[in-house]
Amino acid sequence: MGDVIVVGSSNTDLVLNVPDIPKPGQTLSGSSFNTTGGGKGANQAVAVARASTSDQKTYFVACVGDDDLGVSALKSYTKEGIVTDYISIEKNVSSGVALIFVADSGENSIGINPGANGRLSESHLAAAGDAIAGSDVMLTQLEVPISTVMTALGMARASGTKTILNPAPAAELPAEMFALLDYFTPNQTETEMFTGVFPDNEESARKAAKILLSKGVGNIIITMGSEGSFCMNEDIAEFVPALKVKAIDTVAAGDTFNGAFAAAIARGEELISALNTATVAGAIAVTRKGAQESAPYLEEIKEKL
Repeated sequence: MGDVIVVGSSNTDLVLNVPDIPKPGQTLSGSSFNTTGGGKGANQAVAVARASTSDQKTYFVACVGDDDLGVSALKSYTKEGIVTDYISIEKNVSSGVALIFVADSGENSIGINPGANGRLSESHLAAAGDAIAGSDVMLTQLEVPISTVMTALGMARASGTKTILNPAPAAELPAEMFALLDYFTPNQTETEMFTGVFPDNEESARKAAKILLSKGVGNIIITMGSEGSFCMNEDIAEFVPALKVKAIDTVAAGDTFNGAFAAAIARGEELISALNTATVAGAIAVTRKGAQESAPYLEEIKEKL
């Protein structure tokens, strides 16, 4: 069926536009304020849902607090067509929140409270066991406890569900985790952290990818921003160039890329085809403002392809 299950974080972004980033003790009047959905898990789940066909399902395993932000997030995910049966409403804890100051210069300052995201545990995964086993692909990240991510990957691998890890935000990973990954999608900074090699061209990307393959990963996809992406497995090594577009907001571009890639792999696209789909989705996203709202629908991706 091409179903995807996303395990990860759910945040609400509270964004205030100000002339400058406030200094300690300083109060500034903002020019605008908005509340938007965020969290890498949620961003990717929305991207998956929008990049899927009508017969593909998107499941989301996450935790929100028993507050207005959690209720609003659930309504938003349902509106996107995401199956929310495995999103837990946690008592006596706030939903994940990011407080963001954006200066007129474009500089930003961000404070994050993980809130309910820190409670995502093995028990939540157990409740979603049938959905994990029944999905074609699991996509996860690192904004929830790493022990939970490790368990999720192990459950997926045991059931034959393909695994994708987007290692963001970057963190040290257990050595045994790499062998559980069918697809590993680090960006340049994350790649350097895991390999000691900064991939700024095809030659250095190839070197870094070989190191990651030696750790047990099945397929490496190194994202290199406006340059494109480099993929490698035992059979192929290929650079996929980015589309040239005028970017106005790169927030969640990586999440959109990963979500579209997961949806494409789940419905049976080959690696390079799925990367082309993801590349187009990411390119469209950076031409729009916002995180989840910038993710394109499949019809838009197909038209650009």
